Amino acid sequence: MNYTNSSIRYVFRNLWYIALLSVLPGACLAGMACVEDAKAFFTAFFSGNMQEIGWTQIFNTFSVYNFTGWLPALLDLVAYLVIVLCAAMLLALIDKHMRIGKRTLNGIVGKLNDNVLSTAGVALFFSAVYEIWALLFSSLAYAVFSLVPNAAAQYVLFGILLLAGVPALLYVVALFYLWLPCMQITGFEPFEALRYSNQITEKVKRRLVASMLLSIVIGNIVIVPCVLFLPAPAVYAVLLVVYMFYFMIFTVRMEVVYFDAAQLEREDLKKHYRD
Repeated sequence: MNYTNSSIRYVFRNLWYIALLSVLPGACLAGMACVEDAKAFFTAFFSGNMQEIGWTQIFNTFSVYNFTGWLPALLDLVAYLVIVLCAAMLLALIDKHMRIGKRTLNGIVGKLNDNVLSTAGVALFFSAVYEIWALLFSSLAYAVFSLVPNAAAQYVLFGILLLAGVPALLYVVALFYLWLPCMQITGFEPFEALRYSNQITEKVKRRLVASMLLSIVIGNIVIVPCVLFLPAPAVYAVLLVVYMFYFMIFTVRMEVVYFDAAQLEREDLKKHYRD
């Protein structure tokens, strides 16, 4: 199964439902972006002036959260809570649709009692994994830009960092990607669900990594030119759309992969069910 295509098809077949619960997370993720540092990073990078790039500019470009002050940090917390609540409701909606073929918003708020804590825990775990990766990646990239005098060598080494670092990150994410649906759908305890998720992920891990990588590449093809050439308000508008898409695909793909890996029949694909 092509997880990217399957996830995109599901999103567009159920766009209004999915988008309704994805607008706020997309806006929060866009609002946390440090556009000024990202613009400075990309401008210096593509002009060959990498030694002018500071560590904070690299980190703020790659980090999801904004640590530039106490107010952005407070907004990070608010954004995290919004993302958790919306993800918990969206996963409940998708799970219900795929299991019994019914696509309704009824009952998804009540499901928060069952899955909001597990969603919050896994979201915090993924956030920590990504931020640790961003910290390490930024430090290595800064070392390359600072210590290597030749621009061509800097480009080569940075390319190697990307080609090694991004797949490594996605591989780690793939190891835990089905942890949340395994807890919410099966009712397993966290460690039991993690063990089960590792078992069923093993046979789909490569396709999952490839699907996540494709989403990242497509998103950055849109983001990078916009950061370079558009004014800040327009950049934030583009980021809202891209991050909304990321949020939708990440959550939908989680359910799509789980049903495929666990070999469960999807009732939403049966035409005799009506929404």
